[in-house]
Amino acid sequence: MTNLRAALDKYLSMRKGFGYKYEHQTRRLADFVAFMEKRKARSVTTKLAMEWQRCRPIVMHPGRCD
Repeated sequence: MTNLRAALDKYLSMRKGFGYKYEHQTRRLADFVAFMEKRKARSVTTKLAMEWQRCRPIVMHPGRCD
């Protein structure tokens, strides 16, 4: 387990402990960590975050883009 994956697990556990309910966010955050792991990144950078965002499909949510 990488430091980023451990940090994600800790973050999600803490937030769920506070009563937050995650559905799609858990999957997307895990996808982001997997992307970072493939690039052997030790920390999150703007450059990598933007690269990850560019390769994600656009998801339309009803009512959000009116």
